[in-house]
Amino acid sequence: MELRDMIKTLKLDSPRRVLVVEDNLDAAVTIVEFLSDAGHSVTTLLGIDTIRAGHAEGTDLSGERIEVSLHDFEVALLDHYILSRTFTGATLIAPLRAAGVQHILAMSSVDEANNKMKALGATIGIKKSQFLRMIAMR
Repeated sequence: MELRDMIKTLKLDSPRRVLVVEDNLDAAVTIVEFLSDAGHSVTTLLGIDTIRAGHAEGTDLSGERIEVSLHDFEVALLDHYILSRTFTGATLIAPLRAAGVQHILAMSSVDEANNKMKALGATIGIKKSQFLRMIAMR
């Protein structure tokens, strides 16, 4: 899949509210810069500790603990393996869908994890290294 096709499928061709859940700081920063440069409002969590009543609590890029309403997002980009004792990208899909998130990109470094997230409702699954190469070459 080409980057332009992915952008269209995820409805990122106009400004959206995007949640990025990614534990690799360098990858998270690269993804946030790409999305922000395209005009999106981006919230990033390195990990998620709790989800209650449509709200997630976790650690942001600065290391601060924050709480976000999952209802605030239209699109989510999820790594499978995140900083959490409880959650993975796969276990985040159901609460995100329940909160009304319409489009989810599964972007693990492991194909099997992406396949699992797609089976649970992710819109697209792509190897993280491939996605990062695509946005670096834009």
